[in-house]
Amino acid sequence: MAEVVLGFLLAAAIVAMVLAWRSPSRFAQWARVLGMSQDSGSAMAEDLAARERLAELEKENAEIKARLAVLESIVTDSSYELDQRIRKLS
Repeated sequence: MAEVVLGFLLAAAIVAMVLAWRSPSRFAQWARVLGMSQDSGSAMAEDLAARERLAELEKENAEIKARLAVLESIVTDSSYELDQRIRKLS
């Protein structure tokens, strides 16, 4: 069984090498369709943009958590509840 798998992998590698040698543009297109290859420059740019976006979202998330903590402390404060009751009376 292992020989069959090894033979298949070897045949696939040979086909890939022949395609790359005979028609580099066709091979590049085929590799892109299969998700095996991307332009390294655009992939690096996309990775950098994704990392920057992740950093922005993490910063925004931290700010929202801080604001939520402040709101929770205000709402759970006993003087806030007393103030609400006083406002209802007037």
